[in-house]
Amino acid sequence: MVSDESISKIKMFAEAKPYTFIYAKSNNLLPNGITSVPQSFLLDKKEKKVYHHPTIFEGTKDEVSFQIKNWIKN
Repeated sequence: MVSDESISKIKMFAEAKPYTFIYAKSNNLLPNGITSVPQSFLLDKKEKKVYHHPTIFEGTKDEVSFQIKNWIKN
């Protein structure tokens, strides 16, 4: 999960959510074509975009996991 927020804000978010994502800070979202946040991307092992969702994933851990598994199947 990439954010342009402060490190402390990223840590607070990570601690409050049940997800097991890797969190990273980026200072160059706009130069890479990301014009609004939050946005969610699902990447394959080669870092190729598989799915794009124009906002943040919402729901329980099981609901988010179910949705991601459906995107992978399709």
